[in-house]
Amino acid sequence: MNMPLELGIDFGLKSSGNDQLSTKSMLILEKKKNEYDKYISDLSGNDIFAHENKTDKLVEIVRDWLVEAKATKERKGSKEIWNDYNDFNSYIWSVREKQGYSTPKDKNYMPTNEMLEQLENWLSKT
Repeated sequence: MNMPLELGIDFGLKSSGNDQLSTKSMLILEKKKNEYDKYISDLSGNDIFAHENKTDKLVEIVRDWLVEAKATKERKGSKEIWNDYNDFNSYIWSVREKQGYSTPKDKNYMPTNEMLEQLENWLSKT
């Protein structure tokens, strides 16, 4: 139950009077619509988005929120973003196989700096 605590801290900071924090934008997600009522009743009146445990819906919600918050100038559609993610994931798996990793656990882990390098490599090829 860390998420409700962390969200409460964010709301507290947002209302602290600090100009920089008062404009903070938050995206609140839940699996099922109005499921939050079971855990946190004080969220009523906030925009909470239900992703219905569907990855494509989640990508669409986050993409639209980033555009609305002006956090990105990217204007790819959610399907294109999802396809790019899958392409990158396939690329990373092939890199890990070439490095000699064979199990899903080994293929899924890569140190952050190495992952960022591979992301730059992949972006330069697309």
